[in-house]
Amino acid sequence: MSKVMFATLGGVAGCLLSLLLFYLAGQLWGPLYQGEDEATRNVKVFFGVTGVFLIVGLIIGYRCSNKE
Repeated sequence: MSKVMFATLGGVAGCLLSLLLFYLAGQLWGPLYQGEDEATRNVKVFFGVTGVFLIVGLIIGYRCSNKE
């Protein structure tokens, strides 16, 4: 059961880190798009990066649960 919990927490942490990074980028550099096409592209990039962070978080969480 702890493996599922650690993996879930790792995935949630990865998603939160992705959200934080994109939020900070928007705050520091302003709007990252100039039109609807660029906004659509940025949403696709966001989902891709968040997916990668989610998978990495799941893997790291699962590996941390094996060290108990």
